[in-house]
Amino acid sequence: MFGVRICLLVALIVTTTSVTSAEDYILPTGVTVLTEEQLLNQIIGNTLVYGYEHHVEYFEPPTGDQKNGRFKGKSVPLGRYGGGWEVKENLMCWKHDESHMVKYNICITIALDVDIVTFYETNGYPWYNRHPPIKLISGNSENL
Repeated sequence: MFGVRICLLVALIVTTTSVTSAEDYILPTGVTVLTEEQLLNQIIGNTLVYGYEHHVEYFEPPTGDQKNGRFKGKSVPLGRYGGGWEVKENLMCWKHDESHMVKYNICITIALDVDIVTFYETNGYPWYNRHPPIKLISGNSENL
């Protein structure tokens, strides 16, 4: 039983860290995900509010013509945290600074409907099936 748990853990680590391009993703049928340019222009420089404002993240604009930068977040259960963001093709990627947050180091595709954001995992399913909607707010609304 212990060996099975180790195999599952290794499989989880490999699947969450081995995605290197949008080609590894199954795009959801009938959904238009944001392009690299749209991610940089519509998500970066703004704040995502997850659910009932218990979790927010601000994506600082890059300096120069870069496709990566820093983000700052705060969460009711986790407190303040930060890390780096990177846009690769139509993927938005997070890399957290805090070791207890590495499970949230992900790359996802994003769809935007006015101000409601939907994250899609590699399998094409919405990431927040079990969470309330994610809202896009202009600028650094939480002064992070």
